[in-house]
Amino acid sequence: MILALSISAFAAGCASVGSFCDVSSAYPATEGTNYSDGEQRWIVSHNEYGEHACGWRP
Repeated sequence: MILALSISAFAAGCASVGSFCDVSSAYPATEGTNYSDGEQRWIVSHNEYGEHACGWRP
């Protein structure tokens, strides 16, 4: 019973409403913040995808 409740709660938390463009926005790169190389790649990748898929402007 507990396992079934845990699984249903997990599945409900993973349900997405809307597309990437509906639920996401450009990630602002804050000056003076020391981002790791991985964080920098993620920010650039995320924002470039948003530009192409959603029409975001820098």
